[in-house]
Amino acid sequence: MDWIPSFFNSVSSSGKNKLRTDRNFKFTFETENYIKTLLPYKHRAALSKFRCGVAHIRLETGRYERLSENDRVCPLCHDGVEDEKHVLILCPVYTSIRAVLYEKATEICNGFLSFTDENKVIFILSNADIVRFAAKSCFQILETRKKTPV
Repeated sequence: MDWIPSFFNSVSSSGKNKLRTDRNFKFTFETENYIKTLLPYKHRAALSKFRCGVAHIRLETGRYERLSENDRVCPLCHDGVEDEKHVLILCPVYTSIRAVLYEKATEICNGFLSFTDENKVIFILSNADIVRFAAKSCFQILETRKKTPV
């Protein structure tokens, strides 16, 4: 249980805790199911990056420039900070990628569309029944994002 305090600490010695997303749904110290699921490496890697807060999106890349979080605006739609919630739920650029993901999420959970944005992110990144679709979507988002430099 020694891992719990540092995992849930909102600020680490180097600034913000990069596990800010993962700690919303990780409550046991064990290997996550998505790691054990047979997935293409590039899809699993993309999902892991989103869960761990190291995806190549403006929230992360803005650190290198020492920008405040509020200045790490989405370079694609310019409507809000480009964080995990923004790219997975809000950014209009990824609507077509999200369509398949949302369809599957709604099949698994009828109430998915009524979830708060935060709970949608948690569901997408942590539900074992949607892991294949979530991993592929994360990969597609990062590939689309790569085509637009900051």
